[in-house]
Amino acid sequence: MATIFFSGTGVAVFYLCLAIYLYGDLSIYAAAIGTSLKDVICASNATTEGDPCWPGYAMTRMDCYRLCVVGTGLLLGPFVFFNVQKTKYIQILTVIFRWCAFTAMIAMAVARLIEDGVQAHPPPLIPTGIPSLFGTCIYSFMCHHSLPSLLAPVREKSHLRWQLPLDFLLIGCFYLLLSLTGVLAFDHLDDLYTLNFLENPGGAFTRIVDYFLALFPVFTLSASLPIVAITLKQNLEAILVVGRRTAVCRALLPLLALVPAFAVTLLTSSVSGLVGFTGSYAGAGVQYLTPVALVFCARRQVATILPSNPVNPHRSPFQSSKWLLFVLIWAALGITLVTINFINGQ
Repeated sequence: MATIFFSGTGVAVFYLCLAIYLYGDLSIYAAAIGTSLKDVICASNATTEGDPCWPGYAMTRMDCYRLCVVGTGLLLGPFVFFNVQKTKYIQILTVIFRWCAFTAMIAMAVARLIEDGVQAHPPPLIPTGIPSLFGTCIYSFMCHHSLPSLLAPVREKSHLRWQLPLDFLLIGCFYLLLSLTGVLAFDHLDDLYTLNFLENPGGAFTRIVDYFLALFPVFTLSASLPIVAITLKQNLEAILVVGRRTAVCRALLPLLALVPAFAVTLLTSSVSGLVGFTGSYAGAGVQYLTPVALVFCARRQVATILPSNPVNPHRSPFQSSKWLLFVLIWAALGITLVTINFINGQ
C-alpha cells in the first residue's frame, strides 16, 4: 500500500520506520526469552543482576541472562536464513499457549486475592508513569498492520463498523482484567508479569503451572522471533538491495537483521525499557504517523481520480480531516512526554 500512495522517499521512510520497529521487536523478544530462562535457572533468593546465579558460584544473573540470549540467537538465528511460508500451525499453537497462560494468570491472581486479600495499595495515578504507559499501550495494541489481511476475506463488510470497535473494547477489558488483578494481588511486579508466579508457594500442580507461566514467553516468542526476523530481513532488502539479490546479500541480510537487535539485548535486560522505547518512537511512527500519511495521500489521490466524490458505504465515522490532525497532535504529545521522561532518567 505504501508503494501505491507514497513517493520513493516516502516508501523508503516507511520501510525504515518499520525496520526500526522490528529491530525493537526482536530485542524485546530476545530479552523476554533471556529474562524468563534466567529467572527459572537462577536461585530465587537472588534479587539484583549482579548477584550470583547460585550461592557459591561466580556467574552472576546477568551472565546467565547473556548466555541465554546468545543461546537463543544460536538456536533460532539459522531459521532467518530461510523463508517461512506456512505458519498456520505455529500460530494456532501460539494462540492456544496464550489463552492457557492468560486464563491461568487471571485465575491464579484472583485466587491469591481471595485467599490473601489485596497485597498492594498503589496510588490512583502516578503522573511520572504516563510516558511509559504511552509506549506500552502502543506496543500492546500494535495489531492494525494485520487488519488488511484479516478484513479482506470478510464478505459482509457493513458490520465491520461495529465489530472492530467491539473487538478493541473486548481487548481493552481483557487487558484491564489482567492488569488490575496483577496489581492488586502482588506487592511487587516484575518486568515480565509471568515471573511473579514463580514466588507462589503451592502443591505440585501449582508449581507446574507456575513454571509454565514463567516459561510462557519462551514458548510463544521463540515461535514468533524467526518470523519477525524474516520480516525485518525482507524490509531491509527493500531498503538496501537494488536489483537482483546476490549470494552475499542472502548471507548478510539475516546477519544485519539479527546482530544489532541481539547486541542491544546483551546490553540491557530491561524489557519494560525496550517496550517503552520501541513503542514510543518506532511504534508511534507505525501506528500513528504512517496511517495518517496513507489516509491523507489516498484521499487526495481518490479526489483526483473521482472528482465527483461518490459516497463510500464503508466510510469511517472518523472521516473528517480533523481526526488526522488530532492523531498527529496526540503522537507529538506522546513522543514529547516520552523524550522528557528519558532525558530525566525516569
